[in-house]
Amino acid sequence: MSTTYRRRLDVVFLGLVLSVLGHTLNVIAFYLMSKMLFPTMMTTTLAQHFLMVPLTLFTMVVPLPFGALGLSEEVGDQVGKLVGHPGGALAMLGFRVLMYACGLISACVYLANLREVRSLTTEAHHLEEDLEEGELDDAEAIPGSPAL
Repeated sequence: MSTTYRRRLDVVFLGLVLSVLGHTLNVIAFYLMSKMLFPTMMTTTLAQHFLMVPLTLFTMVVPLPFGALGLSEEVGDQVGKLVGHPGGALAMLGFRVLMYACGLISACVYLANLREVRSLTTEAHHLEEDLEEGELDDAEAIPGSPAL
């Protein structure tokens, strides 16, 4: 397994870049949510949010129902107090609402395209069965792919 990654350092680097980008977007979303909830009282900077938010979001991996609802807010409040945030728990609740709203939009897009997803899944299963039986070459299985 490790030899695969050693040969594809570009993929490892791309994964690292995408991970950093995802975490940066989470921090910025949390910062903007805090700015919206506390427009005059918030003195914490974006740099302080880069310290506070990953620690708060890390608590969401605790195997509790509903994504550790309550625990994350309490940790957000405690960590927020360390950097002078006026309301870490409320900001975490706002961030969670934003997160669930984005998930709801994604679910609606999925449900709107459910018929197409099912047909593509069925087609993929048929192609896989044909490949296993030897009825198709690898080049025929993927339209537009060159023959090897």
